[in-house]
Amino acid sequence: MTTIVASRQHGEMAADTQVNFGDTSFPSKKIFTTCNGLVGAAGSSVDCAKFIAWVETGMDINDRDELKDPDEFQALLLTHDGLFFFEDDWIANKIERDFHAIGTGGGPAMAAMLCGKTPKRAVEIASKIDPGTGGPVTVLVLGG
Repeated sequence: MTTIVASRQHGEMAADTQVNFGDTSFPSKKIFTTCNGLVGAAGSSVDCAKFIAWVETGMDINDRDELKDPDEFQALLLTHDGLFFFEDDWIANKIERDFHAIGTGGGPAMAAMLCGKTPKRAVEIASKIDPGTGGPVTVLVLGG
């Protein structure tokens, strides 16, 4: 229930801030700046927090198997070396195109990016289609 977009061309990552929990929703941060670049995760909040902490502490492959959970999970990592996609196995898959989007609004956001929109605008467009995407859009820029 989220939309996260990363673009190498723009050097940006954007995400909605809506979290749905039962019958309620509230704003929450979904993308972060780490020493490795920009990271965003979609799925269970526990899995997302574990993954982000793993990235922040250097992505030690020995810790990966102990931390990962078989729940549905997706993440993006944007670095100066490229754009990487992660799923339940927490194995980095390098994306060769300039952008990618994850979460329930990932499809509409990808279409918006194909039409030349910025990551922020792609998330805004996805929020008009995907009921799981909403709230203000957060944008982070990859540091120099």
